[in-house]
Parts: sequence; C-alpha cells; structure tokens
Amino acid sequence: MFRLKHLAVFVAFLFVGIGFSQPFVYQGFLRDNGSPATGNYSVTFRLFAVESGGSPIGTVGPVATSLSNGLFTARLDFGTNAFTGADRWLELEVDSTTLSPRLKIDSVPYAIHSNNTRGLIVDNNLNVGLTSTRKYMGIGTSDTFPYDGKTMGHYALGWFDDTWNPFGATTWLSGYAGIKLFTSGALRVAIAQNGAVGIGTASPVRLLQVGDPTVSSVGLIRVGQNGASTSRAWDFGIGDSALFGHRDNFGFRDVSGSTIMVLQSSGQGGRVGIGTSFPAQSLHTTGNIRTDGGILQSQNSIVLHPDVDLTGDDSVSIANSGGGIWMKFQDSVATIYSSANGIMNVRFATTNIANHGVIEVGDIPGTPKAGVYVADNGNGIVWGNIKSFREPDPNDPETDFWYASLEGPEAALYVRGKGRLVNGQALIELPDHFQTMMLPESITVQLTPAARFSKGLAYEEINGQISVFELNDGRGNYDFSWVVTAVRKGYEDFRVKRKWDEILPLAADREKEWEARLKSIELRDKR
Repeated sequence: MFRLKHLAVFVAFLFVGIGFSQPFVYQGFLRDNGSPATGNYSVTFRLFAVESGGSPIGTVGPVATSLSNGLFTARLDFGTNAFTGADRWLELEVDSTTLSPRLKIDSVPYAIHSNNTRGLIVDNNLNVGLTSTRKYMGIGTSDTFPYDGKTMGHYALGWFDDTWNPFGATTWLSGYAGIKLFTSGALRVAIAQNGAVGIGTASPVRLLQVGDPTVSSVGLIRVGQNGASTSRAWDFGIGDSALFGHRDNFGFRDVSGSTIMVLQSSGQGGRVGIGTSFPAQSLHTTGNIRTDGGILQSQNSIVLHPDVDLTGDDSVSIANSGGGIWMKFQDSVATIYSSANGIMNVRFATTNIANHGVIEVGDIPGTPKAGVYVADNGNGIVWGNIKSFREPDPNDPETDFWYASLEGPEAALYVRGKGRLVNGQALIELPDHFQTMMLPESITVQLTPAARFSKGLAYEEINGQISVFELNDGRGNYDFSWVVTAVRKGYEDFRVKRKWDEILPLAADREKEWEARLKSIELRDKR
C-alpha cells in the first residue's frame, strides 16, 4: 500500500503573465507498506480545479521516477493556462494506484500567476527584470539609502544608470553589515561594514588586506603589465609592512613609515637603498652589512667610503663578532687593534715624508717596537729592538733556533774565507759583489793563522787586492782564515741618534703616541 507525504513544492522557473508555460519542481515522500520507498516507480501527476472529482486541467506522466529512502523529485509543466489565479489541486498515481487526498497548491508556486509579482517581471525567455518604480531586488523595501540621486536598498541587488557610466546600467550590490563571497564552500573575499576589503580573511584590519595574519598563510598581490612584446608580473606579500612603488621607485616601508628598502628604476640610476629612500650609490645602506660569505670584485678594487662627500675625514672599522681583533681605516692610516680599547697592534700608514709608507707592530701600551718604512732617500729600512733569524732544529721538530744579528753604529757588510801561505805569502781576492757594495776607504781585515809556529800575519792593499805575508820575513807554509768588513757605499752618514717621532705616521696623535712610549719604557725598566 502506498502512502504519500507531500514535502514541498519549489518554483524552478518563474514566468509572469497568463498564457505562458510555468514549470515548477515538486518534491514528495512516499511510503510503500509503511517503509520509505526505494527503487523505480511509475508516477503520473494530474492538476485539477476541484478538490475531488472533475476532469484534470493537465496531466504529466506516467514518469519513471527513482526513489531513495522515500524521497523523489519531479519537474512539472501543465501548460500555458494551468494557473489563472483560481484554486488548484495536485493528484498522484503511483504504479496504477491513485493516492488521496489531492494536494492543494498554495502560495509558493501559485505566486507565479501575477504579471507583477512584488516588483519582479519574468518574460517567456526566463529573463528577470524590474519595474519602473524600483530598480533593485532585495528585502526590507523601506530600508533604503540615497546614492547618486538614486534610492538603493541596504540589502539589495540593483541596476542603475548612474554618473559613473552614462552609456549603460551598472550593477549595485549592498549588504548593510558587509558582503562575503564564497567558492567551494570557503570564504574568498569579505567587505566589512567600514569598507575594508579582505582577500582570504573574514576580518580585514586594513583598507585592503590579503591573507590572514593569524594563520600560517601568505597573501599575495600580483601586479602585471601585458603588452605586444613584453609580459611582466610581480607578486608581493602583504603583512604589517607597507608596499610602495611608482614608475621611478619601488620599495617597502615598515609600520612606522620608515623606508626598509627602495629599488630605483634604470632611469633613476638603478640603485638600491636599504634604510634610505635616496640611495647615492649602486648599493646604499644606513645600517650594518653582514655577509656569511665573501665580498667579490671581478675588476679593479673594493673601496670603502665612510662618508658621502668622500673627504676621508671619517673612519671605517672592520671587526669580528666577538669584539676582539678589529681594523680601522682613518686618514690614510689602517690600524689593527686587539680589542675595542684602542690599543694599536699593527699599523699601516704613510709617514710625515710625502709618499713614503710605514708598517709598525706595537706592544701592550701600543708603542711601535718593530717596523718597516721608506726613508727620505728612498731606502727601505727594517728596524726593531733585536733582529733575528729563526730556523727549525733539524734534530728536534719541537724546537727552533733563534740567532740574533750583529749590531753596531754603522751600516756595515762583511766577507770571509780561508787561504794558505806559500813561502810566507798569499793573496785574498774579494768577490765582485763585495767590491761593488763596499766603501773602499772603510775596509778592515782580520787574519788568523792556523799554525802555532806562525810569526804573525799582516796585509797590504795592492791594486784593489789584499796581499798577506808572514811577519819577520817568515817563509811558513800553513793555512789561515780571514774576515774583511767595510761600510756600505752610500751609507757612510748613518745616524745613530734620532728624534723619537722621526717616522711617526702622518695622521698619528702625537700626544697619545708619547704617552704610550713612556708606558713602554716603564715596562722595560721593570723587566
């Protein structure tokens, strides 16, 4: 036994005006012997003008209908004159069984009979239009606001000829508290009541906000230019920082309005500024620069300028992260310090002699204790408290040999060798290089006989050669050793005593240098 429960009648297409077809959707619930019907059934729909008896105005079916858990849906069309405004009843026949009572069709589908249904006009092509008195669809017809000389509902969709475009109607959409757009069941765009637009967020806190800062997502805006020969597009993340740009510059500012970075166009120099809106060089930063790699320059050299006007009156410092060894460049002087206390360890500079350089190594107070410099005569000079050579011990790899150089009040050189007396005479031939470098009148000769019976040795200079003979007309035959020393040619005026600041670097602070010198002497005296 079939038992029908009418669930609803839905308008599928709205037409206004008597004489047009008026299809609508009917949904019902059918029980078969007390249980929800499931399967395929043959259903016939008849429309009557009376509750019982009479002849049908129109018939649809039989229609093969598929039911699932009792539910079924059918689209019904009873002809052009089925709905005239009078009462109508719907009768169903299921598999040759006529169900009763008939269903009276009430206001929802029946409202389609009117030529003017609450201001909505529908033509026979299913186009929806508006009356001439009100040009929007909405709820709360009295809840309106004026705009551009028109009246618009707070909860409405309308079409108006306005001042924006006089050549056609524009679409107006209004939601008093805001508007939300969805796709695939998810919010995509939200317009808040204050006009803020959110893309990907329901709570925009800026005039335009892309993405939700409370979730791990990134909002992007794509700004592009497409042309016949070029196609460019840039994506930019939007957060608390601001994004700005125009034809000359593009960059970022933080929430306080301070410039974080600016990129100039090629017409403005193509420069990059970090922390400044007006970069003066290809890369201009107002803060510190850190690199975990190297700074490479393929051509010429790398120059660090501490000031914009390139006057050299400021300094550049290079330090390690621990505050230990650091280097400072100032006024043609490069100084290496062991810490930030300003004690000099190594200094590269020019001296008070024009275009002459000096390298100095300092002690604890910062007094130079060794160095290399170019004197006023162009000679390179190495100096220190002691001059040594250092060589690993060939018999003990954990030990080094340190030999100190001979010292004296003159710039001297020497040559030495061995000879043999034959009949009490011998000749010493000095090497060409020694003769070239020595001052002839400064020569001294030391002779040492290798025989106990020697009567003693002496020499004479004959035509640049040294003639050796045994004293007392001796005629001995034995070996001897010799050493010849002389002053270097051109260094005969070597000065032993000099002023302490003779080779002071050009930009050195003389007062500080003097204080460091006194401290160094004090430490020496305590040792």
